[in-house]
Amino acid sequence: MMIRAPPVTSCMVRGNSGSVAAHATRPTMHSSATSRVSTRCNARTPPSRADDSVYATSRVTSVPRGPVVSALGSVSSTRHRIVARSASSSGLPTVEDVRPALSAEELEEWEKCLVALEGLDLPHEEAERILAKGFGWLGQGYWRSEKVNEPPTLEHVTAKLAYLQDDLGIQGADLISVLKKFPETLGLSLEDLLKPNMQRLEKEWFMKGAILTKALIRKPQTMGLSVDCEGTCQGLCSKCWAAN
Repeated sequence: MMIRAPPVTSCMVRGNSGSVAAHATRPTMHSSATSRVSTRCNARTPPSRADDSVYATSRVTSVPRGPVVSALGSVSSTRHRIVARSASSSGLPTVEDVRPALSAEELEEWEKCLVALEGLDLPHEEAERILAKGFGWLGQGYWRSEKVNEPPTLEHVTAKLAYLQDDLGIQGADLISVLKKFPETLGLSLEDLLKPNMQRLEKEWFMKGAILTKALIRKPQTMGLSVDCEGTCQGLCSKCWAAN
C-alpha cells in the first residue's frame, strides 16, 4: 500500500538587497490553506529599497482620520482643521480691500455713491457691500470676470436707481430688497441689458405694469439675464434665461 505525501508550498521572502530566497516550506492539504500562507508571508515581506518610494507614496496618500502629520512636520488634529486653515488663508476679497485700491478721484466717487445708497435708508455697511458686489469687488458669482474691481461712478448708480424707481415702479423697502438680493443691478448696462430685458419680458412673457414690478421684486436676477442656452448649456447659469 502506497501513501501519497501532501504537496509542499514554498514561501518566498524578499530581503533588503532585493533577492528572493526560499524561507520555509510547509505541507498544505488544499489550495485555500496555500492562499492563507501566501497572504501571511506577503504581508510580512519588507519592501526593498527600490520599492521605498512606492511604499512611502501609498502611506502619504492614505490619510487617517486621527492626527495628520504633513510633509513639513506640522501637526493638525483632523482633516477638517486642515481645510479650515486653508480657507482662512485663501485671501478672499472684502469690502476693506476696496478703498486702498482706489485713486483719490475714484474714492471721491465711491463716497458719493454711498451717500446715494444711504439715502434709501440703507445702513453704511450694507451700502458698501452692495456697492462693492455690484461692481465686481466681492466675488464673481454673476460677473464671471466680465466686471472685475470696477470703480463705480455716481452717474451710473443714480441712473440705475432712477430707472428702478421711476420706470419699473420699485420703491422703498422693495427697492432695498432688490439691491440686497441682486446688488449687481447697479453695475448692469442700462441700454444694453436692463431695457432690452424688460422689453423681452413684456413681449414674450406678457409682463407689464404691476405684474412686471412684482416679478422683479420676487426675482431681481431676471434683470441681469443675458444668455439663452436653448438646450445647449454654456455654463453661465447665473445669466441664463433657460436656467432662471
